[in-house]
Amino acid sequence: MAFLQAFATLGTGQAACLSTGIGRRSVYDWVERDEAFAREFEDAKHAATDVLEAACRRRGKDGVSEPVFYRGREVGHVQRYSDACLLALLRAYRPERFRRSHEQSGKNGSPIASAVVHVSYDVNMRPDDMP
Repeated sequence: MAFLQAFATLGTGQAACLSTGIGRRSVYDWVERDEAFAREFEDAKHAATDVLEAACRRRGKDGVSEPVFYRGREVGHVQRYSDACLLALLRAYRPERFRRSHEQSGKNGSPIASAVVHVSYDVNMRPDDMP
């Protein structure tokens, strides 16, 4: 079906609907009522995700050429790399090593108490005057 091919290639339901002239509501109805279409829709979603993953990998590893301007004129190009893309891939493939935060707990799994302390000081204060 043209919609599923467009979805796999373009990566969004909206873009696929626009390119094929099929309404979004129709797609949702087909997914809900037709098991075979629902499976093919999921396959197309995975294919679209593969395209995004490849683009993410390319931007992180090979970079993207961006023009450099001087006084309004293009004078060259610079290769830009995306650390964010690489980190996203590492978090996906090795979450145990590259997760965003480390959960910590107190004794027997209880929460760790924390407090925010605001300290202000007078920049003219001498070290002997400090409490």
